[in-house]
Amino acid sequence: MPKEFAMNLLDVTVSRDEFQYRLQINQRALRGAVEGQSFSIIAERIAQNGLSERIRLVASILYRDGGLIIIIRHNHKELARWPVTDMLAVDIGVEEIIDQLPPLLAGDPIIGCAIRAGLSAVLGQSVQCYRLSSQMEHIMERAMAVLHCLRQNLQPIGMKAGRKFFSCIAGF
Repeated sequence: MPKEFAMNLLDVTVSRDEFQYRLQINQRALRGAVEGQSFSIIAERIAQNGLSERIRLVASILYRDGGLIIIIRHNHKELARWPVTDMLAVDIGVEEIIDQLPPLLAGDPIIGCAIRAGLSAVLGQSVQCYRLSSQMEHIMERAMAVLHCLRQNLQPIGMKAGRKFFSCIAGF
């Protein structure tokens, strides 16, 4: 994913002890994150005197109380925790991001437009289905609800993909 598309899902400042920690988590940081495994994020640590430094924090995604949470630690000390669903509730505009990809990325404009249109329509509906299933308590129940929602919306997905495809082709 090109750098300009790495939108922040979380951009916060956390105060602990005599420091403030400014951290940003984006899709790239979460890509490949697996439940129970830790991954690193870079943060800015600001002292009370205003001096700052970049430090590495450790983040973990865990399944607790029927949902996924992200826990941020520094030197084994917990700084913050948030439900992952709160981070995903931010409108990340996945369709808009994909619609900005150049169709010639695939080498052929027709194939590029088809790939872009299909991805945009399917992922846009997937995000909507995911949000609609936010009340589900168990992860498998939620996954099944998302799949059911996608199946119910096959025709609108196809129509949207078709409109996006022809709009893309018309741009050449």
